[in-house]
Amino acid sequence: MWFRVTAKPFLACIPSLVLLDPRGETQVQSIDFVPPRCPVRTCREHSQPTPRFYRRVGSYRPRCRSFAIPRFECRTCGKGFSYQTFRMDYRDRRPELNAPLFSMLVSSTTLRQAARNLEIDCKSVQRKFRKMARHLGLQNRSLLSQLPAGRTICLDEIETFESKAIHPVTVAIAVDRHSKAVVAVDVAPIRRATRVGSPRRRWLERDEAKCGRREDRGRNCVRRIFGRLERLLEGRSARLVTDRDRLSYLETLREFRAELDLKIYGYCLMTNHVHLIVDPGNDAHSLGL
Repeated sequence: MWFRVTAKPFLACIPSLVLLDPRGETQVQSIDFVPPRCPVRTCREHSQPTPRFYRRVGSYRPRCRSFAIPRFECRTCGKGFSYQTFRMDYRDRRPELNAPLFSMLVSSTTLRQAARNLEIDCKSVQRKFRKMARHLGLQNRSLLSQLPAGRTICLDEIETFESKAIHPVTVAIAVDRHSKAVVAVDVAPIRRATRVGSPRRRWLERDEAKCGRREDRGRNCVRRIFGRLERLLEGRSARLVTDRDRLSYLETLREFRAELDLKIYGYCLMTNHVHLIVDPGNDAHSLGL
């Protein structure tokens, strides 16, 4: 489902992002770092920082960095902090693994397989995954604080399950068509449709007799998505254009084929998934698209 809203291009509102290199370092020299605020939430310099609210108190050189990390002290609350305090890999024991782990996760590598590839414990991968998700969620919320108009938003739903196949959930997602940015997402339980007399139907009946009838909240999930869009639009109206989500997948696939140098020998678009015959060449991560 597509609808169009009216303003400036969305990409113009997103600042360029700095990604970590394989060693976990950026190209920015720490000597030029200016603390944006005091990291202590109870300090007034956290929500309303004033110019030069801090003083420089030396530096330290960790083993995982090739440059000295400057230390600071808040003039208001007296708490100390450093350049590292504002990084996503703050307190990480293996920050050099964040970049390869992120590459694996966006390439559809499972958490267990990523742990094998990186030779670390699966719980460590889970903690890093949750930390990345938390920071990216906050960044997404900041970038979408005011949704620009003049964009085309795709609303779609995917279905998966929790713990059992008879406990399905629907995932409603709204994506900006041009930038591929996730605008809104929500999850809700739904009921499994089964044929009368089938083994799955009998399984479902036994489960409902034990745990009660599963409530279908799929419509509420979609309503919350539209509520999120309404808040981002700040009262501006949205107009439904056309229902062409499956054809838009071909446009996206065509863009990635040129970008990743893929060879596509065949495809079949289904109602909720797609079948592809693809040669990824030397880039195995491109299979994650």
